[in-house]
Order: sequence, then structure tokens, then C-alpha cells
Amino acid sequence: MIRVEVQLSSEYGIMFLYDSNARPVIPASAGKKPVTWTQTCVAFSVLSYVDGDAVITLSEASEGGRCVEYFSGDVHCPSNSIALCDHNGFAFASVPLKDSFARISLRMSEETNPDIVECVIANMATF
Repeated sequence: MIRVEVQLSSEYGIMFLYDSNARPVIPASAGKKPVTWTQTCVAFSVLSYVDGDAVITLSEASEGGRCVEYFSGDVHCPSNSIALCDHNGFAFASVPLKDSFARISLRMSEETNPDIVECVIANMATF
């Protein structure tokens, strides 16, 4: 199983999943709700840096535990990859996909300011 784990400090308490090789349409209400999305981007809240680090994983399957699903859907990724990015577009991690879309289940430890986020990507390709 592929699993990428990133521990980070988010300046604004928001992160994004999108194809970093394409120009995403950022949700207009990003940051106003725990999870928002368009066809090309998912925006989700994380623990803000003043409260500590957040642990975000990109994996093929959920590890279970205390996380609850807050989003399930597809994100268009024309370069067959999806990246975990901050508000400046910096990609902390990128994973390959089997298709030109990412089939995502976003699971968080809590609705607002989660310290654990699981980004389960069902159609992740091997490295």
C-alpha cells in the first residue's frame, strides 16, 4: 500500500488537493466551510499553525481510527497526478494516478481545525 504522510504547520488553516500541473478552480467559499470543492480542487481545513502541526496522509486506503468522512468524489487531474498544496500553491506532496481524475475520500479527525486528515485516493498508481 502506498502511503505518504506529511506533518505541517498551516499558516491559514487551509490546504488544497489538485493537479499542480494544471490551473485549478479554487472553491469560492474555501476556508468558510470545513470542506469545499470544484471539479478541479478540494479545499479543506486543518489545524492552524498557532495550535500546532497537522498530520495529513495521502494513501490508497483508510487506516480507520477516529477520522470521519467529510467528502467523497472525483477531482479532474489531466496530468494523472494530484498534489497536496498550501494557499501559495506550494506542493508538499504529489502522487501519481491511474486515471485523469482522483477518486478521493477525505476523512478528518474533526470538522473544524482537524489535526489529522486522511486523503484516501482509491485510484492511486504505484511510484
